[in-house]
Amino acid sequence: MARAKGEPARNALAVAAGGVVQLARAALLGPLLTRSLGLQLYGTLTSAIGLVATFRPLVGAGITPVLTGAIVREPDAEAPILRATMRDCSWLAGALWMLITVGAWLWMGRGMAVAVACLGVLLVADVVTLRGLPLRARLRGDRLLGAQLIGEVLAVAAVAIAAFRHRGVGALALCFGLAGLLQGLLVAHAGRSVAIADRAPAPPRWEMLRQALPSMGISAAVAICVQFDVVLLALLRGPAAAAPYAAAERVLLLALLVPQAIASSLLPSFAKEGKPSDPRLIRAVLLLAGLGFPLAAFAPFYSDVLPMLLGRSFSASAPLTVILAWRMAGMFLATPIDTFLIGTGRQRDVLVCHGCASVVFILLALPLTNAFGAPGTAAAAVLAEAIKVTLLLRFSGAATVRPIVRGLAQLGGCILVAQALGRWAGGHAVGLAISVPIYLALMETRKLRSLSPINALIQFARNGCEETP
Repeated sequence: MARAKGEPARNALAVAAGGVVQLARAALLGPLLTRSLGLQLYGTLTSAIGLVATFRPLVGAGITPVLTGAIVREPDAEAPILRATMRDCSWLAGALWMLITVGAWLWMGRGMAVAVACLGVLLVADVVTLRGLPLRARLRGDRLLGAQLIGEVLAVAAVAIAAFRHRGVGALALCFGLAGLLQGLLVAHAGRSVAIADRAPAPPRWEMLRQALPSMGISAAVAICVQFDVVLLALLRGPAAAAPYAAAERVLLLALLVPQAIASSLLPSFAKEGKPSDPRLIRAVLLLAGLGFPLAAFAPFYSDVLPMLLGRSFSASAPLTVILAWRMAGMFLATPIDTFLIGTGRQRDVLVCHGCASVVFILLALPLTNAFGAPGTAAAAVLAEAIKVTLLLRFSGAATVRPIVRGLAQLGGCILVAQALGRWAGGHAVGLAISVPIYLALMETRKLRSLSPINALIQFARNGCEETP
């Protein structure tokens, strides 16, 4: 029993460590690429990455929750389920690779098409990575950490060499693609070390993809708001206009690794128990709200650091960071609710929420981008995220919404007090240095200690949110 109770925490720490590895890679490559490529080439590279990333959930992230749930519920059918799913995803990945390459050639030029063709290798890598899911289903993400670490180190080395030698966008894209493929092969090799059951017939062709359609739609809708916004901005205003937006967005997206690690660790238990409401969800949402909302509220204090890191040509990233940080706060709230609803079989509800948010984003982004450029795109993304969070809370049930709203109100009061004192203190660095300690001190008071992010992180590291607040 003690081991079973510790497994979610161990798995969460392994997933979080993998996130730290990705964070280190992005932290190393971000300033290097912005300074070596400049606005135009960096905008082209990030637009190509965004275009490929928009379709990657259809063969990767969109399949993973449903496949993990199927493995947990039917442990005797692991091998046939994996074989059938990887076979179907391979055909789908090849079709998508060809489709987006041709589309990039027709609408964005030959240079973009070359970059997209090189990055399309990541679609194959996502299919290969599915072989490691038995380890995740058994809460043994720690055994995949070594494979991820090797892949990330090779990616940093290859991209850094190509950037220093000024090999161009195509060479950089190829380095990203091949490093991702190697990482997928290493993950698949780690997955093969686990004996998986093969005592059931294989599901019908395309059956798992059919079951995963809601999850794939959810992931695609998320990608439209998170990845396709850069592509849309590049189409309407050019790659140079998209570069500062992409730089600000990618810096903020690094923080999303925290909610993803927590949500990934809770998915197997949500899928196995299938309760209509769960106090662990409330605990996870309030924990992430205590981290995400300060990230947004204190953005004016740290946004000016970005041009210093990325280069003076990216000075437009600072005001965009202040806007996009609020979308990140919404994503902190949405991630655990997404995971809970998907784990309890309510994928269609999640699809409705994300679909509405995607439609709202497209309808708002087109006129706002034409009128205001990158700030208009950022404003559309924030409004779409607010609508998505509102709908997700509605579908999570009244028993979940009431304590979350009460906790958010208390968090908001502490953040406003800390932000006001930081602004009163003066400069950005001084304001940040004052606001953060004040906020953490307020959250450690007796009445609010249960909402303290520090206390919640300690509790989560110990038991994976298994105990109620």
